[in-house]
Amino acid sequence: MKSIFSRLLVTYFVIILLIILILTVAISTIYKEIVMADKKASFESIAKRTGILTQAYEEGKINYNELNASINGMSYSADAMIYVIKIRNEDFTEKKVLSTQGFTDDFIYEDLSYILDGKQVFRKNEYSQKLETYVAYMGYPLKINSKIEGAILMFCPINNINRNIMQMNQILWLCAGAIFMMSIPVILISSRKISRPIEHIEKAARSIAKGQNTDFITVHSRDEIGMLAHSFNNMKEQLEINEKVQRDFIASVSHELRTPLTSIGGFVEGLLDGIIPKAESAEYLQIIQGETKRLVNLTTDLLDKAKIQSGLVQLNNEALPLKQICTEAIWIIKEKADQKSIRINNLMKDEFKVFMDRDRLMQILINILSNSVKYIHSNGTVNLMAKTEGHLIRISIRDTGIGMAEEELPYIFDKFYRSDVHDLSRESSGLGLSIVKDLVVLSGGHIEAESQLGIGTCISFTVNNAEG
Repeated sequence: MKSIFSRLLVTYFVIILLIILILTVAISTIYKEIVMADKKASFESIAKRTGILTQAYEEGKINYNELNASINGMSYSADAMIYVIKIRNEDFTEKKVLSTQGFTDDFIYEDLSYILDGKQVFRKNEYSQKLETYVAYMGYPLKINSKIEGAILMFCPINNINRNIMQMNQILWLCAGAIFMMSIPVILISSRKISRPIEHIEKAARSIAKGQNTDFITVHSRDEIGMLAHSFNNMKEQLEINEKVQRDFIASVSHELRTPLTSIGGFVEGLLDGIIPKAESAEYLQIIQGETKRLVNLTTDLLDKAKIQSGLVQLNNEALPLKQICTEAIWIIKEKADQKSIRINNLMKDEFKVFMDRDRLMQILINILSNSVKYIHSNGTVNLMAKTEGHLIRISIRDTGIGMAEEELPYIFDKFYRSDVHDLSRESSGLGLSIVKDLVVLSGGHIEAESQLGIGTCISFTVNNAEG
């Protein structure tokens, strides 16, 4: 009884047994009532026919033998005993009058008062001392010339009626047993169908808890079991994604941090051992400071990437004035741009409004603009433009930078990808555009790039139009 299968099995068996038992008893009871109703109707029909024959006898149309033969025939066909009693109201008060005619049962004496008043009486189960058995009994008024002259009494032993009922009950119980036997394989299959997916889920959960790999659960039903299996598969998939993100994160960190840490360690060791002359120590300390900043930026980007891939980034979308947001992003990187005399032009229209998370939009713009400023020679230009595309707004950031070869474009949004066409790539973590793509896709948009070597690059992405 500890398993779901055994509990379902016992529960189904109990339910089926109760249903079969209740239905069988109900049908048996109803059938008995129907039999009694038929017997009552049969008694009424015989009583009326007997009354007509008695009237004919009183009128001399038939003789006593004919009357007796007819009543005996009806008695045989109805499996009952029929008595015709002529009794006057004044004689009824004396019970001995009935006794002299052989009727000693008290219920007959009690019922005659109703019968002689013109009412019929029917009893389903009454013990008759005369017949020494339980009987179904009817008393019916005997009318001759429209006057009540006595009573017609009919008795049918209950055993005769019960014989038919017992035969019917035997058939019912045989059918009930057959139904129960046929329900056994259905119960087994149904219980197994419900319990097996749960057993699979339980085994798979234990395997996952032990760190073992397991297959997805396959359930074709659309009920709660199917929903549970679907949720389990989603959980397993998410765990695998999280585990992959963790592995990638660890691999990325170990790969990307090894070089700057080795450099920092080597320079520090050289300074401590006196290998590096004191006159050159300031220069090497600046290198160490630069590598440290690079490590901080790389760590920040790695954490952002891991949070996005793990689904931990929550978007608080709202209607935002696009031109104002772009202006704020430009001001944040203005100092870097001014150092290289780079001009950044905000060509957005004032009426453009986007539906997006403010912080994530700023992060996207700053990453792309920083990338553009980094790879533009002095006196270059960056233009920010936008146009509507149905319910979307396409934002484009075009620069006059060094550009890149066409074969590099498919990889610029990959993690840790850095172009080899210039020395500036080492200053980048290789995660900026990858994070930008993740945020754009997370916001329901699409991003793409165009570039020509020596001419410049254009990064464009779509966001939801707040007014579309």
